[in-house]
Amino acid sequence: MRACLPPSVGSPATARSSRTRAPPWWASSQALRASQAASRTPRARRIGARIAGPFPFHAMVLTVPEAAAMLGVSPDTVRRWARQGLLKGRSDGAEWSFDAHDLERWARAQGLSVRASRPAASPPRRQPLGEALRRGGILRGLRGATPDDVLQSMAAACPLPEGARREDLWEQLKQRERLFSTAIGHGIALPHPRTPSPAFGAEPALVLGFLEQPVAWRSIDQQPVHAVFLILSPTAQQHLQLLSRVAYMLRLPAFVELMARQAPDAEILRTVAEREPPQA
Repeated sequence: MRACLPPSVGSPATARSSRTRAPPWWASSQALRASQAASRTPRARRIGARIAGPFPFHAMVLTVPEAAAMLGVSPDTVRRWARQGLLKGRSDGAEWSFDAHDLERWARAQGLSVRASRPAASPPRRQPLGEALRRGGILRGLRGATPDDVLQSMAAACPLPEGARREDLWEQLKQRERLFSTAIGHGIALPHPRTPSPAFGAEPALVLGFLEQPVAWRSIDQQPVHAVFLILSPTAQQHLQLLSRVAYMLRLPAFVELMARQAPDAEILRTVAEREPPQA
């Protein structure tokens, strides 16, 4: 009986199995056409998905009173934790500031409940973002060569209750800006008084201001600011509630695009009404 031996390397069977089949003539033509089409595609279109990503809201900065309200402790406790290195923060030599997302992650890791402020006997009514924006209004053509100039223009033009001193508002806005830049990227800044106060209104208000010319604002992405959201709240709790709603909207690329092209008032208000978080 003849043994069944494997075919030798040079046998016809091996040659047939190792032979690489040539691609059809039309495959190379298709590849060439695809390459030419890709070279004609605008660069912005090819990287559009990366450009139009969600708004990076990792730069939200809280002051000591805001951090204390969020953690439900006293401002002195927050400062002590920061000095001891227990709480990650940034100091300019006079006062501390904290990243809101880092603060929330730290609190949950420590088993602390994150809240807007200490429980009150009668908590203030939560205001939808659209209502706060209608109360504050949308300003256009704000002038200023520096952030302080723009803040002065906003303080002079925003609606305030009778008897409120616009000079005091401007001074508080400047004090807050000196702690840490309120520019958060994509040409947007979120200034607010250093300490929430009912002196600037009994109800939370959001003032949207579009600048006549973009202004350098020490932004994290080095982009000049063209839109400013001024937050005016009587209490720390209402301030954080309104801030969280603004943060939610600024995570939506479509809403950021409205700010970039300074969309009409009606379109902005309609988008806010359709997309803002539901009222709790």
